[in-house]
Amino acid sequence: LCNVNGDFSGAIYNETEKELLLFRDHLGVRPLFYYPGNHLFAFSTDLRGLLAFEPVDPSINEDWVYKTMCGYLSYDTESTEFSHIFCVNPAEYIRVSFKAEQIKIKKQRYWSLGKTKIRYSSDLEYQRKMRELITDSVQRRLNAVSGLVGAELSGGLDSGVIDILIHRLG
Repeated sequence: LCNVNGDFSGAIYNETEKELLLFRDHLGVRPLFYYPGNHLFAFSTDLRGLLAFEPVDPSINEDWVYKTMCGYLSYDTESTEFSHIFCVNPAEYIRVSFKAEQIKIKKQRYWSLGKTKIRYSSDLEYQRKMRELITDSVQRRLNAVSGLVGAELSGGLDSGVIDILIHRLG
């Protein structure tokens, strides 16, 4: 997962090991929610998908709602507005084991921001690498869609650069 470039969330089930692997992109762009019930484990990329499933307990997490409404800054990205529904953290995977009539959950981080320091010898090299990364990012987005692509400019430097790259890359 460390080498995957993009925004994603996903699940892989290993029938032999009776394990489910849930994972989420590095920065947390794509959500992945899960409900760890007593004899049930459900997941979805949308809270509505879980809430529509009758066995899921939709109890409100009053503490979360209160803190969110009061503007309380929290680094807890796992809790949701529902007491029994959680979100896979960015850059994390969860291994869910279904052996011996028990559900066991093990969480592990696969990437950390700033973990690998990249040092270049000149400002010119930093500029070249930044240009390469931005161009690669825009090209990947263009490759993901078919047909014409439009861009709305906010007047900021970033949207102007993206618009120029879209024009150059086609």
